[in-house]
Order: sequence, then structure tokens, then C-alpha cells
Amino acid sequence: MSENLLSISNHQFDDVIAIIVKARSRAMKAVNAELINMYLEIGAYVSERVKSVG
Repeated sequence: MSENLLSISNHQFDDVIAIIVKARSRAMKAVNAELINMYLEIGAYVSERVKSVG
């Protein structure tokens, strides 16, 4: 009987781990998207500055 409870607990623990892993993945994707936007914005800014100076 205690093995049944232990396997249920392990399964639930695995479910929690899966939720954490998925959330971390979504967070990394969001950060990467923001970094790309930042680099595009910096590139546009630098490009405009070069055009106005050169």
C-alpha cells in the first residue's frame, strides 16, 4: 500500500517538474524575443545616426 502512495507522489512530483520546465522554456523564448527586438531597435538607431552624420 505504501508503494502505491509513493508512486502517486513520484508521478505528481514529475508533473510539477514538467510544469517548471515548460515555464522556463517559455520564459527563455520571451527573453530571446525581447533581445532580438532590442538588437533591431539598436540597429535602426545606429543606421539613422550614420545616415544623418554621413
